[in-house]
Amino acid sequence: MSSSRRLTDQERRQIVRDRAKGVSVSAISTALKVSPKTVYNVLGRGRSAVSANDSRTRVLTMRVT
Repeated sequence: MSSSRRLTDQERRQIVRDRAKGVSVSAISTALKVSPKTVYNVLGRGRSAVSANDSRTRVLTMRVT
């Protein structure tokens, strides 16, 4: 039986950083002892993901007339 736990913000940032550097998903999942699906889930959360430089990003759309 596998135990489930939540990733910390630091672990999420590490996933994003490592993937940006070209580290494979399997290597990241092995290093953090999580499944590859967990890594893909973190990477897939584009709107709420923390960027590699530890800052949150937001998109602002404006229409000027």
